[in-house]
Amino acid sequence: MNIFEEAIQTRRKFHSRPEEGWTEFETSYLVADRLKTLGWKVAVGLDVIDAEAVLGRDPELVQKAMKRAASQGVPAEFLERTNGYTGVIGTFDTGLSCTEIS
Repeated sequence: MNIFEEAIQTRRKFHSRPEEGWTEFETSYLVADRLKTLGWKVAVGLDVIDAEAVLGRDPELVQKAMKRAASQGVPAEFLERTNGYTGVIGTFDTGLSCTEIS
């Protein structure tokens, strides 16, 4: 499969299982897992989200979404790492410092 076919397949997978805002645990796991597979350093949950700045998050929906994600194969370890927040950041280390790039 080429990169374009993979992108289409991934997009279709995301859109086949809609998740409400702040409940995207399945999507977050897929993104984090793919970045990790590509060799990126991955941070999730409260490591990348300021909980005090979050608006519109329903804790009851979050708990239901975490249970749904677990039933769909999202590892418990990943769900625990999120602390109930779905942010994901990938960092790619090129090995170069900013002064070497410029």
